[in-house]
Amino acid sequence: MHGHHDTGKNGRGRTHLGAKFRLEQKREKVFEDDYMNILIPNAANSRNLGDQAILEGLLVLLRNMYPDACITIHCSNPELQNRNISDYLRPSLYFWAVFQNRNVLVRIFRLSQIFFRYLLLKMGVRIQIGQQELNEIIEDYGRADLIIFKGGGGLRTHNGMTQTLNILMTFFMLNFTTIFSARKVVAATSFGPFAYHWQERLGAYLLSNFDKVVIREEISLKLLKKYGLKNLLLSTDNAFLIKPSSCYARSKFNEDKKIVGFTLRKCLNPRTQEKFERNFIVAMARFCSEEQVILQPIIQVSSVGYDDVDKLITERVVQQLRVRGVVVYPVQDITSNISDAICAYRDLDLLVGMRMHSTILAAIAGTPVVAISYEHKTEGIAKDLGVAEYCISSEHMTEDILYKLVKSAYQSRSGLRTLISSSVNLLQKKAKEMSHYYLKQKPPNIDLNHKKSIQVISKYFYPVRAGIETNTLETYSKFDHNKWEITVHTVKAGLLEKNSSLDQEDFRGLHIVRYPLRLYGYYPKIDYENTAIIALHNFNLSPHIRILLTSLFLKVLGKKHFKIILTPHGGFNPEWGTFPLWQRIIKFPIHYMIG
Repeated sequence: MHGHHDTGKNGRGRTHLGAKFRLEQKREKVFEDDYMNILIPNAANSRNLGDQAILEGLLVLLRNMYPDACITIHCSNPELQNRNISDYLRPSLYFWAVFQNRNVLVRIFRLSQIFFRYLLLKMGVRIQIGQQELNEIIEDYGRADLIIFKGGGGLRTHNGMTQTLNILMTFFMLNFTTIFSARKVVAATSFGPFAYHWQERLGAYLLSNFDKVVIREEISLKLLKKYGLKNLLLSTDNAFLIKPSSCYARSKFNEDKKIVGFTLRKCLNPRTQEKFERNFIVAMARFCSEEQVILQPIIQVSSVGYDDVDKLITERVVQQLRVRGVVVYPVQDITSNISDAICAYRDLDLLVGMRMHSTILAAIAGTPVVAISYEHKTEGIAKDLGVAEYCISSEHMTEDILYKLVKSAYQSRSGLRTLISSSVNLLQKKAKEMSHYYLKQKPPNIDLNHKKSIQVISKYFYPVRAGIETNTLETYSKFDHNKWEITVHTVKAGLLEKNSSLDQEDFRGLHIVRYPLRLYGYYPKIDYENTAIIALHNFNLSPHIRILLTSLFLKVLGKKHFKIILTPHGGFNPEWGTFPLWQRIIKFPIHYMIG
């Protein structure tokens, strides 16, 4: 397991003794009521500033609500992350399987390990096999009291095989989480658009299995509501919870300059992308010529290994702008530090932002924005900020429309600054209020007048007085029968006579139900849905095997809510020589497979 590290400048370094002491204090609190194990299983690459802003906002909520919680984060490239952001830091399942080692054979082997462990967990088999790092990752899921996906814009696709494989792995992580008993939440997220309808339907189905799904804008909420989900909650992007320090102020170097910043990304098909860039260059050159402003290009994402890099498109556009005589500052890379990013945006008079979180961070800095949307998430956030009229679709943008929009926003920047600052305050308040509805654990819904049910399976029982029968009677008759309702399922026969007892009777606080003894045993009627414990005594082929197979089937469907206790009384490992050969051939493999 990982401890905290003194990050210095690059996020890596020697062990931080103070952090280790705090972690040991948390471990000592494990039995206190307010102690929580929290897992965030899908933190993204540290070179995507938007994802880092979402994570930082989510951590603000979690630490305010559970200050003593132990927080584990699974992420991409954990070696690049600041180790002080959480108590434990490990690779996510997705990163471990696909990106940690890109060799095709290694990927196939790791994926097969994950799917095999998934099947075992579905059947209730929790054993540590295979690579130790995978065991530790899965252990974090099992230990968690709260599993919360960080949210964001990952639930969407474009055309292409790579996108389909990506969303299938994302869906698998959602489904993997549902195996565990922790409270399961998807934090502020968008949903869609999807390249194919089946992806949208499957995504909605998987989200329906979570306790709460928090949606950050109304368009995604409307899309999910058509699938009848009852666990939805409308909030806003958690990045709004980042509070800029009061020391953030416009740098003296830029005090008397008129500066308009921009962020760009490559997300359109080649033909549309080329048209978009051409219109953007012409519109911004025309605007700068009239208003005598300086442009500040900003790079907010540089995830080289994930085909998500803003640098190439930004430098290409900058080159063309300079050819047209526009004064452009050197490209500013803010991918590694949120504080630096907010400072950069505060230096601007206006931001023309294609990266959605560039508009959010600029708004937090109090800078007016013109948003260029490539998906509906940006339109939703612009509406929340009160600047929907200054949001334009990248696919429908023309040179003239963008020029007029930027000029209007620039000339109205003083009023927009006030409007955006007010909207940010309201959104921060909304995010905090909504968090209580999905982060707080619900108190257990216990009915003190309701008895828990135990179904006891024993071939012979009272009035039979042999060893197993006496042990079983003396054990269950000692239970508190005000809290436990115990039913014993047995046969209507003694050891020597058949069908000699009453069908039902109550004895020493136990309700006894007897069944005819048939050629293949007997068939107890069990209410699997309302049973807390099924206790199997001895190890008979019937009804034990049928009950175990039924339980296995219910586990796979996710509908098994009871515990099984097997007390073999020596019957699991008997004197095999006392059985006929045909019985040994049947019983032995069944004992050591199903048993």
